[in-house]
Amino acid sequence: RDSAQAYTDGGRPELAEKETAEADFLQQYLPEPLTDNQIDQIVAEEVGAAEAQLGERPPMKRMGPIVRAVIARVPGQGAVVAAKVKARLA
Repeated sequence: RDSAQAYTDGGRPELAEKETAEADFLQQYLPEPLTDNQIDQIVAEEVGAAEAQLGERPPMKRMGPIVRAVIARVPGQGAVVAAKVKARLA
């Protein structure tokens, strides 16, 4: 969609239309992004699983495996996941 805007700004509406059509086509195959609440729930579940495995609250040094476990369930939102896991472990 950024490309379409750039083409529109550059006076190339035919290219903007093509980019918009491609984006619309691809959008129908992409999953809906999860809400913050849904991501928070998954983070809580994975932190809880780590806690059950360790027998105690996971320390910050266990952040990596927890982030990887959450990202497996929430693909494409790595930065958001890392921040939420870090906040949960802090």
